[in-house]
Amino acid sequence: MTKKILTVANDTGVANGLSSSILMFNEDKRLETIVLSEGPSQSVFNSKSIIYKTLDDYGFKEVTEDAIDAIIKKEKPDVIFTGFSEGVMLEKYSINNAKLNNIPSITVLEGYTNYLKIVSDNELKQPFKYMPDFICIMDEFVLEEMLKLNFDKNKLIVTGNPYFDDLAIFRDSFNEESLNKIREELNIDRNGYLIIFFSQAIKKVIDKGSDNMSRGYNELTVLSMLESSLYKLNVDRLNLLIKLHPKEDLESTQTALSGKLSRVIFNNNKNYNPRNMIIVSDLVTGMFSTALIESVYLYKDVLSIQPNIIVEDTLLTNRFGLTIPIYREEDLKSTLEKIIYDQNFKKEQKQKRSKLVLDGKATERVANFVYKSLNINWGKNAK
Repeated sequence: MTKKILTVANDTGVANGLSSSILMFNEDKRLETIVLSEGPSQSVFNSKSIIYKTLDDYGFKEVTEDAIDAIIKKEKPDVIFTGFSEGVMLEKYSINNAKLNNIPSITVLEGYTNYLKIVSDNELKQPFKYMPDFICIMDEFVLEEMLKLNFDKNKLIVTGNPYFDDLAIFRDSFNEESLNKIREELNIDRNGYLIIFFSQAIKKVIDKGSDNMSRGYNELTVLSMLESSLYKLNVDRLNLLIKLHPKEDLESTQTALSGKLSRVIFNNNKNYNPRNMIIVSDLVTGMFSTALIESVYLYKDVLSIQPNIIVEDTLLTNRFGLTIPIYREEDLKSTLEKIIYDQNFKKEQKQKRSKLVLDGKATERVANFVYKSLNINWGKNAK
């Protein structure tokens, strides 16, 4: 008998976390996978040629509890497979319906977030109201944080993030020859010390071109501080590679530099793979770009430079020490010196990264758990 999986997604991150499992399910003749997609998730599914339905296909115009109840009643799924989207109720209503109708629900949590809020009502008056049967989480750091919030340990499954599976494949595919080739393509000295700075269009986009600095800093002030600190350190054979944000203006960003460093390279090619730049770097810096998180998973030392920050730090890897935050300008030089030269400090960072799950098998672990919920042996008679 064919078992039916109803997958529900709204946000981009949710779709990224679910897509690889969906593609695996679609290859199994024992399964029928229905994907209900709204919002930005649709662009992800389109890019991966995953067929989906929308609320409109069921005759509904907006997300309501009644609409989701009607869809689930029509589809009659054997399991509901979701993520957590910010600020919308699509997945939460699906999870709640599953609880009321004794349908197993499995959710993939693809990142670091406000863990209690995603399973509760928006005002947190009903904690855990939208708690699924099981949550597949990224790593031990997330597990520790969720247990502090009184999540049921039996419902938390450390699988890794399926979206990062290709990071493991990418990381392990390089040898010294291929790494040197990338450095040559970037016009980087193969024997030099390479620092990459992932810039962001804070001044242009967030601050609308003004000097208000709503975060307490912008890419220009941070880059200027980085240049001054590196100049004082006088790192031998230093290369500073600056990866511009697609919405950033090269000429404006160049004004942040005073010419103190002899080897600065701007890479504003929007089509160049940033992961290639990360994999050949000795140190990754930036502010709160998601590229910093990817860099950690590629086993790189990472500095998050956010001096004079006046808003909440959204780069949660800073909280766990996976990325090293700099909140004061006077701490930048000493921290750079430590991460470049102090081997014990570098060893400590490596030990922290050892808790991360990145072996390219997160999709398999998530999918296998769904199969268990369906009482089907994973990988047998699938085609």
